[in-house]
Amino acid sequence: MEDQVVATLSKDGEVIKRIVGLKMHNKWWHEYGLNTMGKLLRYGASVDGGSATGAGKIVKMRLGSQCSDTAFTYITGEEEDTTNTHFMSGSGTQVTFTSEWAAAGAIDDICQALLRINNYDMDLVSDAACYNFGTQFDKPDGVSLKIEWTTTLSPA
Repeated sequence: MEDQVVATLSKDGEVIKRIVGLKMHNKWWHEYGLNTMGKLLRYGASVDGGSATGAGKIVKMRLGSQCSDTAFTYITGEEEDTTNTHFMSGSGTQVTFTSEWAAAGAIDDICQALLRINNYDMDLVSDAACYNFGTQFDKPDGVSLKIEWTTTLSPA
């Protein structure tokens, strides 16, 4: 299982900067992460048969400022819904989680993306996986941000 995260900064429809994170392995946490990912890769982007709010569905992405693989520092207020897509081919199965931040307002010191799911009790949103870009970047006011997190499961 391999993860890659790409951040795209755009102004007036034109890309002004693209941050392509390194491909990483094992970014998913056990209880909520790996169990969820297994279901997503097997059944598709909406685990529970199409419901947008089912248990185990990735629903949010947060931004963090700590360049760490073991800790996450939430940039307060910077959480958006995700759009999830699922693709299967002979070379593997992919799920992509996409979140977008509007152009209004600046966000400083972005270094992490965190995926969040509806937990099994459906009463909380729980953390599922954290990605560290390895370098901080800023989203200036007037510039939109789109983050695409793609997880690929390749046959052994």
